[in-house]
Amino acid sequence: MELREVGLDVGERRVGRLMKINGIKPVRTRKHKVTTDSLHRLGIAANWLDGDFAADAPNRKWAGDITYI
Repeated sequence: MELREVGLDVGERRVGRLMKINGIKPVRTRKHKVTTDSLHRLGIAANWLDGDFAADAPNRKWAGDITYI
C-alpha cells in the first residue's frame, strides 16, 4: 500500500517475492484465531448412512445438523 501511495504500480506477488529474496518478513497485526476445539469431551455422532446417500423416495434420508457452518 505504501508503494502504491508513492505512485509505484506493483502487485502483491512481486512485492512478496522481493521481500523473500531480501529476507524481509511481514509483521502480522492479528493473531490466528483458533475455531476448532479438538479436545472436546463430546461423543462422536453415529454414521447412520455409512456413505449411502441414495434414497428410494424424496424426504427419506437427511445428512444431519449443519449448524457448525
